[in-house]
Amino acid sequence: MVLATRLGWRGVCTVKSGIVKAMSALIALLALACAAPTDRTGGGALAQTPVQKHGRLQVRGNRIVGKDGKPASLAGNSFFWSQWMPRFYNAGAVKWLKDDWKAGVVRVAVGVTQDGALGHPEAEIARASAVIDAAIKEGLYVLIDWHDHDAHRHEAQATDFFQKMARKYGGYDNVVYELW
Repeated sequence: MVLATRLGWRGVCTVKSGIVKAMSALIALLALACAAPTDRTGGGALAQTPVQKHGRLQVRGNRIVGKDGKPASLAGNSFFWSQWMPRFYNAGAVKWLKDDWKAGVVRVAVGVTQDGALGHPEAEIARASAVIDAAIKEGLYVLIDWHDHDAHRHEAQATDFFQKMARKYGGYDNVVYELW
């Protein structure tokens, strides 16, 4: 080793310990940089939730806009029909979608027929409410969907459902009603 012959073994140890110290400092700086809170866009500020950023959504012409009148672009996930996949209708699933998939909106598909809300309205509303409440807490938008392929046959039940949802959640900027 050329370094060993010029500096002797003590010099090699000094050089090695200097390199180790420099590498340790670099690793520590990288760890701090990775741990620093930033937004998802890399702008450096703490992230705003989609609802904090856009507020109550509105329709202007053919665009969905936020409180500032600028177009709002959202991406997210739809939950499967509530009566068939109830195990996912919980706050943990909403938080996971927000944190892992970076969802800004979730859709609650309240299943109506086939052992859904027509036969068990309280159970389906409870499932939907768990997701809606979690979305509000996480600062996400939530689409409330009365998911009925025969809606023309269940108009009274749909009206009752949306009245209940509007009474409970009408004051929240997070909520969007989907008439399917």
